[in-house]
Amino acid sequence: MVKKLPQEDESELASHVQDMLRALEKLHQEFSSSLQGVLSESLACDVQVRVNKVEQTTFVGFIELLPNPSCTYHYRMSPLQGRVIMHLQTELACAMAGHDSPGP
Repeated sequence: MVKKLPQEDESELASHVQDMLRALEKLHQEFSSSLQGVLSESLACDVQVRVNKVEQTTFVGFIELLPNPSCTYHYRMSPLQGRVIMHLQTELACAMAGHDSPGP
């Protein structure tokens, strides 16, 4: 049997989740700004990085939305637990690897 939360607990939880998503979006915006500087310097060209959206989803849901082919990086951010997954557009990944375009 599933226990239902009282209405005020549900709205409090929803508010907390929204606060967490806003904080996560701010963190992503700060990261994208830093990444833009690093990529512009490394690739010796003007690079624009932006946060497309921040939302809560499952891992499977995220994977299903990735284009094919796709370039993702998985890494740890110590001391945090878990992994971070970053998706790069194929054109950017190829430029970083020194290739003009994807393919053989």
